[in-house]
Amino acid sequence: FAVCGKLRGTLEGYLKGHGHRFRSRSRLKVGHGGTLDPLAVGMLVIGVGTGCRSLQEYSSGRKGYIGRGKLGVETDTQDSEGSVIKSSEWSHVTTEALQKAAESLTGNIMQAPPIYSALKKNGKRMYELAREGKIEEKDMELRPAVVHRLEVRDFDAASGEFELVVECGGGTYVRTLIVDLARAVGSAAHMVALERTRVGHFATKDDRADAPLVTPVCEEDFSNVQRLYEAMEEAHAVRQAALEREAMANEARE
Repeated sequence: FAVCGKLRGTLEGYLKGHGHRFRSRSRLKVGHGGTLDPLAVGMLVIGVGTGCRSLQEYSSGRKGYIGRGKLGVETDTQDSEGSVIKSSEWSHVTTEALQKAAESLTGNIMQAPPIYSALKKNGKRMYELAREGKIEEKDMELRPAVVHRLEVRDFDAASGEFELVVECGGGTYVRTLIVDLARAVGSAAHMVALERTRVGHFATKDDRADAPLVTPVCEEDFSNVQRLYEAMEEAHAVRQAALEREAMANEARE
């Protein structure tokens, strides 16, 4: 994974320059807490050294996204990189209709994952089966998903584009929410952009975040050792504050 490799190179170089010696064939452990869709940008939780053992804990909890959908066309990948499989008018669609449809997709729902996904069937990735023409949408089994918040914003009736603010549990596909939203209002749509804004207790932009916003490490900081160490300290502080809040909430309930 490119991000992990770049961060490992920076930190290993710094540690070696300060006298640390790695054993033969050993490397500094750097891992990530879950990949993003090819089109997506945003937050990726990284573990360094012993922090890799806690990645699952750090990455658990709610996920936050800001997606952008476009009415008029549905694709086989459910995003702008796929082939068109359906076209539909959207002149009858309103913000109110989209938001009402969003309410029906909020809560505990059953969702059919996209055929172009990393899920496996009989040991093979779904996207591999889709490319070979061996699987269709009707073959996908429904899976439970939890959507805590689904809000439609900035609908442009002329272009058919709209923004979708999502707060959900792990394993929920935002591009599928966009497709299902369009189908519910009698149209078609696909996802054109996606940003992950929250992973568990860590949030970069979320007007309902219940944790301090963190300053993400951007690509231009990957070679900045001081910035990387600051980010690790900040993440630890945010996590500790979250644990203290949870403990206080549990005491209050008791």
